[in-house]
Parts: sequence; structure tokens; C-alpha cells
Amino acid sequence: MSMTMAKFRPLTLCAALVLAWGAHAQSLSLTPPAPAAAKPQGSSVDYIVVFVNQEVVTNSDVLERIRMVQADAARAGNKLPPEKELREQAIQNLIDERLQISQAKEQGFRLDDAELDREIANIAENNKLTLPQLKEILAKDGVDFQRYRRNIRDEILSNRIRFKEVNARIKVTDTELEDQLEMDRRLAQRFNVAQILLLTPDSLSTEQLRAKQGLAQDLLARARRGENFDQLVTQYSEGKKTEGGALGLRPAEQLPEEFLPALAGLKSGDMATSVVRSLAGFHVIKLLEFKDPNNGVVVQRHARHILLKAEKGQAESQAAQRLSQVRGRIQKGADFAQLAKEMSADTGSAQQGGDLGWASPGMFVPEFEAALSQLKPGQISEPFSTTYGVHIVQLLETREQTLSIREQKDRLRGKLRESRYENAVREWMQELRAKAYIDRRDNS
Repeated sequence: MSMTMAKFRPLTLCAALVLAWGAHAQSLSLTPPAPAAAKPQGSSVDYIVVFVNQEVVTNSDVLERIRMVQADAARAGNKLPPEKELREQAIQNLIDERLQISQAKEQGFRLDDAELDREIANIAENNKLTLPQLKEILAKDGVDFQRYRRNIRDEILSNRIRFKEVNARIKVTDTELEDQLEMDRRLAQRFNVAQILLLTPDSLSTEQLRAKQGLAQDLLARARRGENFDQLVTQYSEGKKTEGGALGLRPAEQLPEEFLPALAGLKSGDMATSVVRSLAGFHVIKLLEFKDPNNGVVVQRHARHILLKAEKGQAESQAAQRLSQVRGRIQKGADFAQLAKEMSADTGSAQQGGDLGWASPGMFVPEFEAALSQLKPGQISEPFSTTYGVHIVQLLETREQTLSIREQKDRLRGKLRESRYENAVREWMQELRAKAYIDRRDNS
């Protein structure tokens, strides 16, 4: 999403965040209770599920993670896997998180209490709460505030070590960028070529073949001297005669490959300098139109939006219904900017009336890009969902902006790094697991 939206943090930790090892470790059993006692969700008996290096995952950690995932799924209306599969997923996620915490500690990553206090204060502010209100909501959800602090601390440490380790693995060279830009440019090019086609079936004799070649060369010379090409097509072409023999705007890969060398360097309206030979016959070609949309010119969009998060106990459909009502009010004359200031959960843009500024393609998550691309200036989208919540967005204006070569490379570098990030994370985690001490103690 936008940089402003990236600062929004939910009140409760989602399934990807870290659950810390509590101070009650000394009271835990090193082995699980009997199977009949281990499974009930409400059991007060806690035990170690798995050792991960110097960290542990307890049964209470697993149950809390499952409750959080279930709550998130209920709000979003998502279906969850069976209980056994969900438990195993929770355990594997917690193992990965403990591995990251171990790595962070080994490399000396620390977070002092003052910095942690600032982070939690930001969480409260971004959710339009005071710190006492945040504590009250957490208490109602059954979340101990000190444990919540540990969770946030671990999340920040995990993010920092992951950023350091994974980003160091992703290499994008200048040569790679230049090659990719050239490939993208060629794939984006469009040609409209007109032709006079003289067919050369296998039944032609050598003399007939030479005669056709001679005619093709003569027609090319006449066209290059300025004779009307459309009339030459109508009189001589054995292919398409309508529309002056135009093949229509198409990418290079949809043209005969023999055409491409002849088209190189031509401008719209130019004749090729030589006759093109293919298996079909002799071609006298003219470039009618050439489009190169990937020449550094991008369409930037200026938009504003309102973001709502599903309230506790609500599904996203309720947030969408509320935004649909807001959209109706705006269409009847209500002030979009004022409503964004009052209700948008994206606090970064809310103070600017929801204004996201000018954005090039690729700056927003795909769902947001898709909704925005369907709008004309002034139009407001129907409510739609992203990982951030439910939005309505209004397209204010568009413009074409020419990017410098450096800007094009920077934009492409970001896209390539993003596309490789998940694979790099998986490889890093596989390496951490391969050299880690992981000892499962549960019966699941």
C-alpha cells in the first residue's frame, strides 16, 4: 500500500506475528500431560510443545495463536482448516518465529524499553486510541498487557533480523536491470504494418519465382518513390487488400519474425528498404504506426481513499456496508476529505483528507491498483477489500510522467526485489531450520 498506509498496525497480533515466551517458564512441565488432558482448549495445564534452540513454544502459546487466527478469520469471513491441521500450522509458525528471535539475539539485536514504549504509543495513536484505552481493549480480549509488550518487542526484532538477512541475499545487478528494461520495452512495443504480399507456392517454377521477386522489388521502388501504397496493394497484393493491407496494431511476437529486422529503425510512415522473404512469399512492407508505451512514460494517478477495519466481532461485510453508505453520502454532496479525517483508519493519509498523492503503477497492493485503474477522474469505487481492510477510493486526476533511466531502474529494482523476497525468506528459514536444535515434545 502507500507509505502512509504501511504505518497502520492492528490492535491484536495477526497470525504472522511473534508470541513471546512468558516468565512462567519455570512452572511448566517438560513433557505434555496424558493425551486426554492435553487437548481440551480450556485446560489450565501448560507444557512445552517444542524446544527451539534456547527458546521454547508452550501449549498456551499454541492455543493463543489458534484463538487469534480464529478471531481474524471470523472477522474476515474466511474458512479455516480442520483443528488438527490448524494446530500444526500454528506450531510451525511459532517455530519459525522462535528461530528468528534466536538469530536476532545471537547478532546482538536489542530493543530498549523507551523505544518499545514509543512503538506501542504509535499503535494506540494509529488506532485512534489513548494508551489507557488500548490497555482496556486488550484486557477485554483477555490479553495481558505485559505479554502484549513482549509480543511487540519480538515482532520488531524479527522484522529487523529478517530485513537484514533477507535483503542481503537479494542481488539485482545493473546489467540485469538493463537487460530486463530492454526486454520489457520490446514486449511492450506495438506495430501496425501494411504489406503487399506476393505468394510463392511450391508449385512455382524457378522462372516464376524470379519474376515474383522482380515484381516485389519493382513495387518497393515505386512505393519508395512516393506512389500511392493503397493503390499498389489493391492492384498487386495476393494477401489482404482491404484497409491498404494493414495488419493492425500488434506486438512484435505476432508479426512474422522476418519482418523485425526490416522494421528496425523505421518511423511511422516509412517503407522498408528491402523486400522481405518468408515461407509464404515476398513482402513489401510499410510501417504505418509504431507505439512504444514502455519508453519511460508512465500514467500516474492522484487519488484519495477511506479505509475501515472490521470492528471486533464484525465481518468485513459490515465495514463494506458502512462504506457503501458513506459513498452514497459523498455522491449526494458530503465532503470526502472531511469524512476521511473523521473515520479513515489510515491515519497517515486521513489528516490530508485521505489524499494519497501522485502514484506510479506498482505503488499500491494489487487489489487497490485494480480498483483504481477502473475509475475515471471524479469517480468513486464501490467498497473493496485488501489486506489492510475495506476501502473506497476516488480517482482525482491522471497525468503522464516521463521517468529518467535512473528512475526506471529504481522502479524495476524495487519490483524485482519484491518478487524475489518470499523465495529469499523461505531459503533463509530453511537454512535456519537445518542448523537449529528443534525438539518436539507434544503428541500432535
